[in-house]
Amino acid sequence: MPEAVLDLPQTSAQSLRDEGRRQARRFDIQGYQEAVALYLEARDLEPGLWASTTAALAETYALWGFRREISGQECASYYELAYDEAQQALEAAPNLTETHRAMAKALRRGQRADPDRRLAESQQAMKLNAYDAQNCHEFWCASGYQPDAPAIFQAMALDPGFFAAPNDMGVALYAAGRLQDAGFYFEKALKVIPGHPLAVSNWAMLLAESGQEARAQSLLRDEADPGDPLVALAWARILGDAAAGGDGTPALGGV
Repeated sequence: MPEAVLDLPQTSAQSLRDEGRRQARRFDIQGYQEAVALYLEARDLEPGLWASTTAALAETYALWGFRREISGQECASYYELAYDEAQQALEAAPNLTETHRAMAKALRRGQRADPDRRLAESQQAMKLNAYDAQNCHEFWCASGYQPDAPAIFQAMALDPGFFAAPNDMGVALYAAGRLQDAGFYFEKALKVIPGHPLAVSNWAMLLAESGQEARAQSLLRDEADPGDPLVALAWARILGDAAAGGDGTPALGGV
């Protein structure tokens, strides 16, 4: 009697891309690691999605690099990977909104940083699709992170589950000296991803700056992962440990 052949479902490139996007939207180190692996596998499986998958890969490297930078870790190699992947994606598919957004993000930091070209690429992404929350967010960032600019509100309205928009709005409001409003948006970000180390550390440093040091320490102690580098930096800055990179002055981080 012949052996039974199991008809096991095959993982599709689209399902890998979907899971990669979900992991990348965690906006943390583990999520970026998993997203990169998933995008690479998806790209090998379905060449027809090569350009958009490569664009997603470029964005992930850019985000991962920035996360490493604000955590005090090596980041230059990640920015180079982001630019290389974005350049390939853009050359392969210059009419895709994702490839222009990926290039805009790849031009944010590192040796390839180019504010003017970044803005132009983000404008092109918006021209192709102004109803994509990520496009609105990137255009807002490239335009100077103005707290009252319509694009950031559009990003939050289009996708209430997009953590980057409220977190980065909080950072922009803090930079503008609007601390109470900034705290509101950090709370909003933490409703999207409870306990996220970026929003927790940002809010804690803001609280400390506002004279609420006990509340800041309680937030870090009760809500944050103590092993996350950003949390360690937040503790150092709140406690004024200059040797650890903190002098008591908050240095808030965006996505």
